[in-house]
Amino acid sequence: MTLHAPSGCDRACALCRATGQAASADAAAAARLGGGRLTLRGDAAWARAMLVASAEASWSERVVHTHGDWRAEDLVDAGASGVRVPLFSHVAAVHDRIVGSPGQLEQSLEALERFASAGLRVEIEVPLLARRLSHPLSVVQRARAACDRVAAARFLAPRGEVHAQLVTPPWTESGPLLEEALAWCAEAGIEAALNRDAGVPFCALPERGEVFRFDPKREREPAFGCVRPAVCAGCACAAQCPGVPRRQVEAHGEVGLRPFPERPSALYHQRSTPHEEWTEERREAAKRTGLLVLRPTVNCNQDCVFCSANETSANVWTSDDAMLKQIVRAAERGVSRLAFGGGEPTLAKGLPRYVAEARRLGIAEVELVTNGTLLDREAKVRALADAGLTHAFVSLHAHDERLSRHLTRKEGDFDRTVKATGLLADAGVKTTVNHVITTENMRFLSSFVRFVRGRFEGRVAISFAFVTPQYKALEDLAMMPRMSALQPHLEAAMSEALALDQPAWIGARQGIPPCMLGAFRAWSDIFEHA
Repeated sequence: MTLHAPSGCDRACALCRATGQAASADAAAAARLGGGRLTLRGDAAWARAMLVASAEASWSERVVHTHGDWRAEDLVDAGASGVRVPLFSHVAAVHDRIVGSPGQLEQSLEALERFASAGLRVEIEVPLLARRLSHPLSVVQRARAACDRVAAARFLAPRGEVHAQLVTPPWTESGPLLEEALAWCAEAGIEAALNRDAGVPFCALPERGEVFRFDPKREREPAFGCVRPAVCAGCACAAQCPGVPRRQVEAHGEVGLRPFPERPSALYHQRSTPHEEWTEERREAAKRTGLLVLRPTVNCNQDCVFCSANETSANVWTSDDAMLKQIVRAAERGVSRLAFGGGEPTLAKGLPRYVAEARRLGIAEVELVTNGTLLDREAKVRALADAGLTHAFVSLHAHDERLSRHLTRKEGDFDRTVKATGLLADAGVKTTVNHVITTENMRFLSSFVRFVRGRFEGRVAISFAFVTPQYKALEDLAMMPRMSALQPHLEAAMSEALALDQPAWIGARQGIPPCMLGAFRAWSDIFEHA
């Protein structure tokens, strides 16, 4: 989340109006919500007030946008974890003119080392301007020369209202310069991913698909201040592309925009796990696995902000005949546990039949991976239990409606999921709630343990999982807490579970390594599956 001060700051930067949105309404209330990354853009007094307001919230990072006029100790004392310093040009005369303050470039460069020495994470912000004004690679190199601990470079195309001379040039000119800077950053170990708010269209870097961060399955409107001109209508990537800054289109038209006739594999392939090479030996080993997941649908009735479900994998069987054939093949292979996942599998009308067929064919354990919102009536649960459902893995990511609504983007689903969980346990189905830990719910883990214990009296277990960085979750990596920040909350929650005799374990396969669990290492499910 980025918050903007209503009064701006004490500089008169010609680009400020182009790098962010309007002033944030009720910024203090937003700062108290907690979440992944909080970025503050405004004068020092306002930023200090927002840091104070956010002190009790579970932000994984608190970043202050500054030209370097803060004392590093004051930032640390106020609770900041990092800074973002704008560098508009490597040429002092250009940078200082844009900022409206003589000597500003040297002051900003000097501040980088001060901030890093105080333990703050240092980022630079580099707008993409005309070559005669700024050279992206030279900007980054000058910052690294001033401070060898620069951690990230945020390149962006100015959006909003901006002077004609500060509009990003056509991508035929800007693209190669940006690619050059990104390549140098990769070699230097400087993080330089492009999020939606960078204002850089996919076609600007046709050979560098790996630098874009977005959800490949989600259709989105253009980013703030961006548009999709007519040429984009024929692009295979238009639904996910952030678009092109409006002022850039007004100044240069469609010059440099090259629609993709088909989706580039480098842009859309799964980047969070290595590509698997399936040898005959590995295929034979896979056939001997005791667990198989089949999906009757990829659709879902929730919109979880951290969802890592893949809508493109081959284990989706949407017709009854196709699904029943897969169940028969699973039984013939000797699969002992069959899980129906999704999407949301309860959207499939044939689900009770699939469960019954699996049990009839001798599959010992049949599991349902669900959010439970469509199982809040006893008759629906009874139909699945009578069909032979043995296990349920129910997604419940919050201990109250407010947080649940924020994470799932659905109002009222919390009560439905909780009711369904109880009905499944009452029906004799071995039920576990799957709690995916994000930066927005990690400080409530102990509260979640107390809620589950109080509501279900130990009849329902808890599985703690970590955000998987793929698909929609890749769009906002700030949802992933740092392990060091998570560890005390998780240890406190496990202590609470032990004291209350609440069954709970921690998912190593879901991203939480046992080496960070300290005294609770034995509660990792890695030992169950080793």
